Parts: sequence; structure tokens; C-alpha cells
Amino acid sequence: MASYLQPTTFNILGHCIAVIPHEHPTPEAPRTSQHTYFMMGMVDAKNKVPEHQRFYQQAYKAHTRLWKIGSRSRWYMTPYLIVLWGGFGATMYAAGRKVTGHNTWFGKA
Repeated sequence: MASYLQPTTFNILGHCIAVIPHEHPTPEAPRTSQHTYFMMGMVDAKNKVPEHQRFYQQAYKAHTRLWKIGSRSRWYMTPYLIVLWGGFGATMYAAGRKVTGHNTWFGKA
């Protein structure tokens, strides 16, 4: 029978609890209908949200801009600002050339 027809149950919160057949280590072991239940998508990890909230709230109180708070923000903002201001400068240069009657980036043409 297809695997998508395996029985599933739902817990009180409505989350799906998958049913996985229990694997026996030896082929001589009897085949029983034991199942291992686990909740899909749940990871038993420490909740770091309060730590992140404290970090961002302290930076906010120090009047640090949101895009400058993170440890990697310098690596993200530097190329972004280069492209932003470089594109603006190139646009202004090309517009100035167009106003003066030159249709190309360089030369008299």
C-alpha cells in the first residue's frame, strides 16, 4: 500500500503526529505493530528569542539604526551602498552628458 496512506493522528493543538514503523535490529525479530510517535517540525532546542530581543532592544536604546545592529551588517551594507551610490552617480553622469548633447558615455558621438 502507498506510504501516504499511513495512519496519522493529531494532538490537542492540531499538529500532525506522524506514525513511523519501528525497525527491528534482527531479521528474526517478530513483526509487531509497534510505532514510534514524534511531532513533525518540532526541535528540542533552546529558545533564543529572549536573548535576541534583549540584544536588539539594547541597541535600539543606544539609538543604533536597525540595519547597523547585526554583526554581519557591515558585510551587507558596504556592497549595497557601493551599488546604490555608484548607480546614482552613473545616472547623474549619463544625464549630464545627455543634457550637453552627447548620446554616449565617452567621446563626442
